[in-house]
Amino acid sequence: MADLPELKESIQRTLEIRWNQALVKHGLTGPHLLWHVDERNRLRRIAAQMGSSIHSGGSADWKAESAVDHIGVPESEALAEERFRDLCPEYWRPWLSTKTQYACFVDWLGILQLQVLEELKSVWDGGSKTVQRWFRRAGAPAVKKALDTLVDEWTKQAQNAELKREGSNVGTPAGKKIEEEGEGRLSSENGPAVLEVILSNR
Repeated sequence: MADLPELKESIQRTLEIRWNQALVKHGLTGPHLLWHVDERNRLRRIAAQMGSSIHSGGSADWKAESAVDHIGVPESEALAEERFRDLCPEYWRPWLSTKTQYACFVDWLGILQLQVLEELKSVWDGGSKTVQRWFRRAGAPAVKKALDTLVDEWTKQAQNAELKREGSNVGTPAGKKIEEEGEGRLSSENGPAVLEVILSNR
């Protein structure tokens, strides 16, 4: 897989500031590490008032870790999507200037997806062991799924850019070949492997 080109320091600084702003925007600045505890306590109080166990998600008892798996997922997905959308345009322009095949940019997308997953993991790493298990079990898979959609969108954009550059169109044999090569590329090369890297060594 090709390495990412190095960005100018000014661009890196801008991305750093936007990342910090996004953390604040989505409420992931420290107190979020107690969200799961707070939600479990809320469910416990409700169960005590009802005089019996309360079920979450249709089957999970409030005492089970999975009962609060939904907590933190929307915020994590939103942060990951915003981060990915900030990063991609900064590498789109360098790729266009190289005039290489779209597959080069797809490789970069895979690296960026892994980078964002690592960044999201770091957002939750300061939490308890329970929170870290939650991220492996529910947070990371949800984030990866959200990023997969964006990767597909940028892949199609890169394909269209190459077609336009080569003076082709989707209806030509060359265009069809590009589309066929693109289908499933990320799922086969960067799918389970990306998530496995994130969740390993824990």
